[in-house]
Amino acid sequence: MSLERLLNPRSIAVFGGAQAQEVIRQSDRMGYKGEIWPVHPKKTEVLGRKVYRSVEDLPGSPDAAYVGVNRYLTVNIVRDLAARDAGGAVCYATGFVEAGEEGSELSEQLLQASGDMVLIGPNCYGILNYLNGAMLWPDQQGGRRVKDGVAIITMSSNVGFNLTMQRRGLPIAYMISLGNRLKFDLQEAIYTFARQEHVTALGLFLETMPDPKAFQEAVNFAQELGKPIVAIKVGRSEVAQKMVISHTASLAGSDSLVTALFERLGVARVDSLEALIEALKVLHVLGPLNGGRIAAMSTSGGDLTLLADAMGPDLTMPPLSEEVAQRLRATIHERMVAANPFDFQMFHWNDKDRMAADFGALLSGDFDVALCLLDYPREDMCDQSTWAGAERGFVQAAQQTGTPGAVLATFSDTITESVAARLMKDGIASLAGIDTGLAGIQAAVDIGAAWK
Repeated sequence: MSLERLLNPRSIAVFGGAQAQEVIRQSDRMGYKGEIWPVHPKKTEVLGRKVYRSVEDLPGSPDAAYVGVNRYLTVNIVRDLAARDAGGAVCYATGFVEAGEEGSELSEQLLQASGDMVLIGPNCYGILNYLNGAMLWPDQQGGRRVKDGVAIITMSSNVGFNLTMQRRGLPIAYMISLGNRLKFDLQEAIYTFARQEHVTALGLFLETMPDPKAFQEAVNFAQELGKPIVAIKVGRSEVAQKMVISHTASLAGSDSLVTALFERLGVARVDSLEALIEALKVLHVLGPLNGGRIAAMSTSGGDLTLLADAMGPDLTMPPLSEEVAQRLRATIHERMVAANPFDFQMFHWNDKDRMAADFGALLSGDFDVALCLLDYPREDMCDQSTWAGAERGFVQAAQQTGTPGAVLATFSDTITESVAARLMKDGIASLAGIDTGLAGIQAAVDIGAAWK
C-alpha cells in the first residue's frame, strides 16, 4: 500500500464544511503550491476557489482527498473516490468501530468502499506535511515549513495537535494521526516515514500495540535505513487502560511486555511529551549516541549539582585524565578548577576565543556528548547578546573536537525557538529542562547501544 500520492499530493479534493475550509486555509497559510478542489452540494465558492458538486465533477483524479462529512456520507464519497482512482483519503468522521455494532458495520462498509485506495482513519485529524505545505488537517496547527525533520505518528489527534504547538525548536517534517486504523496501521506508517529521505527520526504516541510481529518488522526496517524511533506508550495505570478501551475499542496491552519489546528492538521509551520532543531533537541533530559519558560545563555549581542529581545510572560525568586536566589548566583562569563537570564561572564570559580554548581543552577527553548549561535572558525584556561568547565558544569547541554537543537550559522558559534554530544550524542540539533534556540524551544512548 503506497502512501506517496496522498503524502505528497499535487491536487487535493476537500469535502464538507468548516473542516474542509480549514484544510484549505492551513494549506494556503503554509504555502502549498498544488491545486485544491472544494466539493460541496450548495456552495459555489470557498476561500476564492471554484466549488465542485461531486467527485464525478472534479477536473481530475485527486492525489489526496479530505473527507470531512458525517459517517454515512463518508462511505459514499470514499466509494466514489476509489472508483475515480484517487491517491488516498483522510476520513475525519467518528462513529465507526468505537460506536458499537452499527459503527462496526459502517466500518466494514467503509473498508469495502475504499477498494485498493489508501485510507487514513476514520476518526482522525489526518496528515500534516511540513515539507510541501499540504495540510490534510481540519484545525489550526502551529508548525513551520522545514527542509528536513522528524515524523510523528500518533494514535491521538489531540496529542498530535498539541505537539504541533511546541515551542522547543523541534523540526517536524510530517505528523499523522492514525484514528481507528481501519486500513492504514502503525506498521505501515513506520515503513512509510522511514522511507522518506528528509525524515531523520520517528516519534510515536501509542495507545495500543496492534500487531507486535508487524511492529518488530517495521522497526527493523527503519533501523536498516538509519531512522531511530522513540515512543510514548500510554496505559500503564488501570485508569489509563480503561480510557484506552473506551477511546479506541482496543486493549492497551501489558505494559511490561511492551517495555521488553521496545528494549529488544531498540525503541527508546519516554514517559512524557516533553521528553519525546527533547529525545527527537537529540536524534534529529546528533543521532544515536555511542554511550553516556558526558562532559558538562556551566557558570554555576548549582546548575551542575542539579544535573548530577538528575542523572540515571547509564549517564556519567567521568573524571578527567591527567593529560586532559593539564591541557585544561594551561588555558583556564587560575581560580578555575580543571574538572568534569567544569565550572567555568565568568572570567572569560564575553571572549569567544578564550571560551573556545577552555571548552576545547575539556572536550579533548574521551566523551560521548558535551552539555553546556546556558540559561538565556528573556528576549522580550533583556539583552541576550552577551551570551554569545559562551555559546559561540562552545559551538566552536564541539565542532573542532568532533564531540556531539547540546546546549542545555535548566528549564524550558530559558531557551527559545530562535536559539534552538541558531544552534541547530551549527549541529548543536538545544535541550529545554534538565530532567527532560537528560531523558532525551538517555533515549539516544539507549538506541545507540541497541544498534551496536
